[in-house]
Amino acid sequence: MLRLAGGRDIISEASILFNSTDKRIVSIKIAFKLFASLTDYLPPDRKGNVVSLDIDPATTVAELIRTFRIPEMSAHLVLVNGVYVPPAKRAQTQLADGDELAIWPPIAGG
Repeated sequence: MLRLAGGRDIISEASILFNSTDKRIVSIKIAFKLFASLTDYLPPDRKGNVVSLDIDPATTVAELIRTFRIPEMSAHLVLVNGVYVPPAKRAQTQLADGDELAIWPPIAGG
């Protein structure tokens, strides 16, 4: 289980979570994908570059980025269901059941 600084649990292996006031919350399931060098931030027991997460319905994109300790500057391209989420909107963008959150680092080439 991962817990935010305020005591709110956001990720659990169970389908039911409890917040800091012990109120029962039904969780939602999302797919969390990291690409390129960001895959190092996923749990070691993952399969490929994706993990399935049960999270609190109030969880935002920014909270998941912080929870997995992804440096803000490394979360360059962030998509929810293929739609770009700009940095200014990540703290307000909540995820819904069945969403796919995908994050790419800055990529250079030529």
